Amino acid sequence: MQGTEKAFDRAAETYDETFTNSAIGRLQRNRVWGYLAKHISSQEFPRVLELNCGTGEDAKWLAAKGFRVTATDLSPEMVERAKSKFENSNVSAAFQVCGFSEIVNRFAPASFDFIFSNFGGLNCISENELKLLGEHASLLLRPGGRFIAVVMSDDCVMERWYFRRKRMPEKTNRRKQAGGVSTVIEGETFVTHYYSPEQFAGLLANVFQVKAQKAIGWTIPPSYTENYFSKRPFLLSTLNVLENTLGNLPAMAKKADHFLIDLVKK
Repeated sequence: MQGTEKAFDRAAETYDETFTNSAIGRLQRNRVWGYLAKHISSQEFPRVLELNCGTGEDAKWLAAKGFRVTATDLSPEMVERAKSKFENSNVSAAFQVCGFSEIVNRFAPASFDFIFSNFGGLNCISENELKLLGEHASLLLRPGGRFIAVVMSDDCVMERWYFRRKRMPEKTNRRKQAGGVSTVIEGETFVTHYYSPEQFAGLLANVFQVKAQKAIGWTIPPSYTENYFSKRPFLLSTLNVLENTLGNLPAMAKKADHFLIDLVKK
């Protein structure tokens, strides 16, 4: 995970500019927030552990909704950025620099009602590491607790369309690459592992059962296409309407940029 930590430390300064505040980033995040607002209440699930919190955008939203938030990230720079969003704010959250492998020793058993991971943080770990994380997450949740993750899928229909349009056919099936895909961010290289909803659920099946799944970016495109779609705002708006109309069908999750998967502790 060394390359991952350095990559996101270096990306912290520009992350909000390149994703959080981008048109595509806002549309995708609004779909995640819409699901949480409808299905997870701070009265029923008050204590939340956020994994890979990034620059704290979700932590601040959760805190404003009344959740007691403990937000973690492997990157110290991301955590500092996240803390800064709570300065001069009427909401609060606890922050810790903490990798996935550390959570089981860092936090007491059954400390949380709800664990949340947004926008592909879990794609930074392998199948074996993900299975172990699931076991650790289960230990930290009370009976009936929820684990909601937003994960990059291994079959994104909009990505395949985009690369065909850019005449880059060699990239259309890159997410299917065995062993993961070498990824470079800010000069640092690490491996990204893509999952299908079925594969992800199967790796955690010993301790969690699936409650629901939802597409996050079925017709809303991946964030790296921002420059292309910023010149075509009507097209992006149309794609957003289409996603919000048909993208809630569970079958669409496996074809999206990300899928949201809602798991319940067994």
